[in-house]
Amino acid sequence: MGSGINKGAQPASPAGPGEQPVGWLGGEFLLWLWWRADEQGGEFDLPASGLDGQEHLLSLMIDEELVLGGEPPENGAGGCGVTALRLGAPSASGEAAAALLSGKLPVRARLLVAEGERQWRFVLDAATLDLRSLKVPVAEDAETAEDELVERLVAVGEARGFVESLFGLFLGRRLGPKWALEDAPGIRAWIQQKAEKRLLVEV
Repeated sequence: MGSGINKGAQPASPAGPGEQPVGWLGGEFLLWLWWRADEQGGEFDLPASGLDGQEHLLSLMIDEELVLGGEPPENGAGGCGVTALRLGAPSASGEAAAALLSGKLPVRARLLVAEGERQWRFVLDAATLDLRSLKVPVAEDAETAEDELVERLVAVGEARGFVESLFGLFLGRRLGPKWALEDAPGIRAWIQQKAEKRLLVEV
């Protein structure tokens, strides 16, 4: 398939201001998150790292916005064209299944990330791993406006840390032996199942 799933990959990291973008590997990262959300319940155990040095158990799903695109022609797959899906459950739509089957990768997705009762919503850009339209948990115990601002800033940092940790988990799979043995075959089978469900609905 044209998802880049069989390509070799070089180590990469989330791009910050002025840094090089993640490129096509970010599309595979979003695809991997989507697959994990659909097939494995979207739960992720994050190791202790980042701002607080604690482990985190997150749940993740694609929420209301999903954009898929073909790879640049020079990369030899997918071609041009964008499939933009919004509202409802775009990741479960027939259009999403058709886009995946044609070799497109996610280029942007709105994610809902939860830890317990706390929730973050943001749009994640595959090419740079930038977070856009970020909504953080409401600071309910803040006594002053300054306290609320501090808590919101902390929540913003947590969201950034979650993405970096998730990307680290993905790289550990993508660059290790389990990718070829488990993840890549699982993703291919998942895409085929989505395509078959789409055909059944259309008949």
